[in-house]
Amino acid sequence: MAPPNIPFTSLLFKCKTIQQLKQTHSQLLIRGLNHPPRSLRPTISFAALNAFGDIHYALLLLFQSSTPPQIFLFNTLIRGLARACRPHSLSTSCFVFYRMIDLNIIPNNFTFTFLFQGCANCGDFDLGRQLHGMVVKNSFALDVFVKNSVIQLYSVCGKLRDARCVFDESMDIDVVSWNSMINGYIKNGEISEGLELFDKMPHRNEVSWNGVLGGLVKFGFLDDACRVFKEMQCRSLVSWVVMISGYAQNGRPKEALALFREMQLLDLEPNSAILVSVLSACSQLGALDHGNWVYSYIQKKCVNVDSILSAALVDMYAKCGSIDLAVQVFHSSKEKDVSSYTSAISGLAMNGRGQLFITAIVFQVDC
Repeated sequence: MAPPNIPFTSLLFKCKTIQQLKQTHSQLLIRGLNHPPRSLRPTISFAALNAFGDIHYALLLLFQSSTPPQIFLFNTLIRGLARACRPHSLSTSCFVFYRMIDLNIIPNNFTFTFLFQGCANCGDFDLGRQLHGMVVKNSFALDVFVKNSVIQLYSVCGKLRDARCVFDESMDIDVVSWNSMINGYIKNGEISEGLELFDKMPHRNEVSWNGVLGGLVKFGFLDDACRVFKEMQCRSLVSWVVMISGYAQNGRPKEALALFREMQLLDLEPNSAILVSVLSACSQLGALDHGNWVYSYIQKKCVNVDSILSAALVDMYAKCGSIDLAVQVFHSSKEKDVSSYTSAISGLAMNGRGQLFITAIVFQVDC
């Protein structure tokens, strides 16, 4: 029960979880009260967009409400459905869209932007092309947000020629437009076209640099990635992660360690992902001293040893021949998963510890 001096409907504004929202709504229904119009906006936004929300509950609220329809609420639902990317999310988005039209609510640029995002997330090129036709007819094609979402859709679907046509025909393009087009080339393996456009880019942000860097590393163009990395005036932690892990994962452990040493000289704090890549490089080189330094660093800085970092430590010690230390790290790790056990078992087998190998297998099965 709400305190006597507080209107019951005001509790809707105090709800922090979807469960609280549903409980409060059920009490409204029990008391024969309507959902207050002014609370629909924050309530539907929470249910549709919050990671712990409920998109179906948001749909229920909107379509059972007696409140005059608002374009913001319909757009919020379409946006939430685009994010969800679940089965039938896109078809539900279309239902909401056509329901808007039936209610004489005119779609705006945000409506189409969210619809294109849904098409991109689901890879539905045909529906996206139909929507693009509607956009052109309704003059929304000039809106930069709509253009960027169209470029993103066509790029995701591998229709780079269509994406480039939209990009080239645009009179008003921003850094997002450039990033979308360049990333489309890079992610589809058309590296030379992506780099050519990247070189023409008038203004670059962190997303621009890291997008190109990640794409080059993904396709194994490490020398080009190194050139881009060196050209970066301001390198974020993500940049270092991408480059160091790229070297480690592509069989160039010496370069990975050299770049890590450069990072240390700049007094930059490595994160767990970088430490995992450095340990991988140590494993490949059998560089026990470097591996010991990393473990000491982890202990000194109280770095959380999750299952991934634990497996990397075990693998490093095992491949460097220090199986006792590998077993010690394994047993001291609080978080273990399949990769942790796999590293431990492989290390024991590789170092001729047959009995421990069998024991480890039994222990793994029992767990």
